[in-house]
This record gives sequence, structure tokens and C-alpha cells, in this order.
Amino acid sequence: MNKKIVITTVFLFLGIVSTFAQQKFRFSFVASPQLGWMKTSDPTVDETKARIGFSFGIESDIFMDSEQRYSFVTGILLSTMGSNEKYTEEKTVEGVVIPTGTEVKLGYKYLEIPLALKLRSGQRHRTVFYAQFGLTNWINIGSNIQTEDKTLNGKNFKDELNLYNIGYNVGGGFEYDLGGRNALNIGVVYQNGFTDATPNDSFITDATLRNLRLKLAFIF
Repeated sequence: MNKKIVITTVFLFLGIVSTFAQQKFRFSFVASPQLGWMKTSDPTVDETKARIGFSFGIESDIFMDSEQRYSFVTGILLSTMGSNEKYTEEKTVEGVVIPTGTEVKLGYKYLEIPLALKLRSGQRHRTVFYAQFGLTNWINIGSNIQTEDKTLNGKNFKDELNLYNIGYNVGGGFEYDLGGRNALNIGVVYQNGFTDATPNDSFITDATLRNLRLKLAFIF
């Protein structure tokens, strides 16, 4: 099921790029510090704290009008996220029992494919303001778990995470024209998952990905 979703998403991404291939577009290199965490209604999760992560990659604005006021945003990003958690009961992860009250550090890596609509203002004093809203597709490519007692020290827990997740993204910021085709993009983007990121109910139930990032990009 998950593999079919991933394949469908990739083909959708390629199809959209192909559809807009004749339109004017530009690329950006993005590097963003971020705060990530898992939001859950699971009563066995006593405490959840955000962890600092990082994302980087390439995004593209595909313009839909001659004045470049509206664009379709997509790309490929590598994103590292995580959270710190404590549980009110024992948990078993990869065959290892985690005692109640043990602090656990979760880390996960995702390949992100954003699909968003960007609305841009007119330029004034070399500055353009924008807002965006759309979907984020997450494909899990790695994970690790650490406990304060070192019982689990960087062990992979990929079986506790779904391969594919989807959510929405919303944000805004500004672009500063550097001359020619170049510009700086600074903004804030919030991402909220729709789907349960943890398929194994013996670990955590009803957990969705949350992410707040400071978007820093150089537009080519």
C-alpha cells in the first residue's frame, strides 16, 4: 500500500513538472533550520518536546502568469526532524524494552516533495512579499532512537514509522532582488501531517508530524 502511494506521488510530481515545462520557472537552493515534533493523543505519552532539525534541497517556482504574481511551488528536500519523549508505561522497540519514565530521543529523516500555490505581491523597494499554501509529501528514508540509559543508542526503528505521510504546509515571507535573476528568499513555513506516522500501535498511536521552519533560500 505505502509503496503504491510513493510511486503515485513520484509520478504525480513528474507529471506536474512536465505539464508546466513550457512555462517560465526558476530554481532556488533552500537551507532551513527547523523545529520538529510529533503531536499525539496517545495517553501513554507523558511528555513530548521539539527537537532542532535541518532541511535542504532544491525548489522551483513555475509561474502561471506573465506578471509572475502566481506560481506553483515544488521541489525535493532532505529533512531531518525529531522529538524527545517520555512514556507512562513500558514500550518495546526493536525487541528492546524501554522502562517507564525513560527519556527517549527520536530522530527521523524524510524526503520531502512540496506541492504548493504561491501568491506574490508587486515589487517595491526591490522586495516582493508572498504567501503560500499546499501539501507536503514525506517519504521516510531513515530513523534512529536513543535512550538516556544507552540501551538504545542510535538504533534504527524504521518498522515503527510509516514509509509515506502527507500533510499541509502554510507560510509566508519576502524575496529581496539582488539584480539579474538572483534574489534572497526569507520566510516561515509550518507543516502539519494528516496521517498517522506510526503504524505500530504498541509504540505510539495517532502521532502526526509537525514542523516549523525558517526558510532561507537563494534564487538563481
